[in-house]
Amino acid sequence: MNVRLLVLALLAEQPRHGYEIRKWLVDSHAEKWAEVKPYSVHHALTQLAKEGLAALDRVEPTARRDRSVYAITDDGREELRRLTRKLWGQLPNAYPASVYLLLTFVDVLPPAEVRSLAESLAHSLRAQLADWEAGQAAKTPLPPLWQAMFDNGRAHLRADLELVEAVLSAESLSPLPSR
Repeated sequence: MNVRLLVLALLAEQPRHGYEIRKWLVDSHAEKWAEVKPYSVHHALTQLAKEGLAALDRVEPTARRDRSVYAITDDGREELRRLTRKLWGQLPNAYPASVYLLLTFVDVLPPAEVRSLAESLAHSLRAQLADWEAGQAAKTPLPPLWQAMFDNGRAHLRADLELVEAVLSAESLSPLPSR
């Protein structure tokens, strides 16, 4: 759903070709914050066109190959509104479910391996946090809603990092008591 909403929203701003949308996704790091992979754009455009939600606006010749520029249709605008309403109605995943699951069944792996994997996860979380901070610095000053998004993203990363650091500082990696 996210890729459909994002592509339709970008087409609602102005007609675009797939490479332009893909570049926007890469430049904005949407893979991290919107869970949209850049390689999914062309498939989404093709599907949206098949469904009548986007239409070929024009073809732009380039040195390598022609680029198909798509525009949103009236049905596409309605679908964008429907997807937006639906997403507003979904609760965000406010806790790291996969980490909780791993901690519930921590005894599946030897403690030394769990520590090694937790150290690797902590390293990844620190790198993500640094990426968020660099991204914010590059975009400063931010509109208030974007500032709130960056603050929220960093808060979630810090909370996840705090949990993993608690695992690393635990004297024992025994499973949770109530299984």
